[in-house]
This record gives sequence, structure tokens and C-alpha cells, in this order.
Amino acid sequence: MARRGSRAMAFLFGMVVAAWLGNMTFLVPATGAAKGRARGVAPAAMNVNEQLAATGREGVSIGLIMNLKSATKQAVSSFDNFMTALKAAGLTDTLDGAGPYTIFAPDDNAFRMQGVGADDMTPDVLKMHIFEGSMMNTDFKNQELATMGGPVKMKKGREYVKLNGVAIKRPNVEVSNGVIHVMDGVIMP
Repeated sequence: MARRGSRAMAFLFGMVVAAWLGNMTFLVPATGAAKGRARGVAPAAMNVNEQLAATGREGVSIGLIMNLKSATKQAVSSFDNFMTALKAAGLTDTLDGAGPYTIFAPDDNAFRMQGVGADDMTPDVLKMHIFEGSMMNTDFKNQELATMGGPVKMKKGREYVKLNGVAIKRPNVEVSNGVIHVMDGVIMP
């Protein structure tokens, strides 16, 4: 009986270490309807623009906040800078279309850490974050992606995927017309 308990503890410890290293993302269980969404409507029912504009419980979770007392708190990304740049470039109508689109979206923290603002993003740089077609993390490999803004080099390592040197920190946020991958920075040429 003591062995079974120690195996369970070893398994839980392994999960905690894996989450800390970034190999796993824990999501908040769906315990009820989020604000503004009808019961039973999955997050994938939102399109790209709606998901990027969502905040709070409807926003994109990037995983547990490790230094809080409550281990159920999630860090939620906001995309205000990216959405402002999309509107300024006139790309919101395009992303409201049928798709599918793959969006490599830097969150507001990525803009802040890189010292870049929404007004610094030219339409060509912004289009480097948009790939026409659906690309899940299972499709990631060392390759050159033909984005709307030109070629972007994708490099896949053992524990990371980078586009022009910028890491993906939260892959596979499925939406009704594609998928969003949250980036750790702004992709530059």
C-alpha cells in the first residue's frame, strides 16, 4: 500500500515539474458559462477577432501563475496592442472571413518586454503574424512559412518553437475560423 502512494506522489511531482518547465498547460475547467456567451458554446465558436478582443474568463489562458497561493489562478493574455495594429492596417475584416487562418499573436506583455507599440507595427510586419491556412502544433517543423507578409523561418527545438527567433508560449487556441498561437514577442523581418 505504501508503494502505491509513493507512485502517486511521484506522478504528481512529475506533473508539477513538467508544468513548471512549460511542457504542459493547465486550463481552467469549464464549470459554467462565461460572461457574454450562451451555455454550451465552446470557445472555438468565437472567430479570430472575437477571441483576441476577449478579456477575463473568455480570454486566452497561458497557464498557471506559479507564485500565487491559489493554484487555480490562470494568467490571461490580452491583445489590445495587436488588435489596435490589426484595425489600423485594415485586417480585421479579412480575419472575420471564413478562413482558416493561423495567427501568431504577441500579447501585450510581449509588446511591453520588446519595447514596441501598436503604432510601430507596419502592415508588412503585422502580416508576418498571419498564415493563410490552419497550422496546429503537430504541423510545426523546421521550415520557411509563407505568411501574408513574406517568408518567416520556423525552427523547432526539443522544447520550443520559434519564428524568426520569437518563441511560441501558448499554442493551439482554436477558434471558429482558424487557430491562434500566443507569441513571446513581435516577429520582425
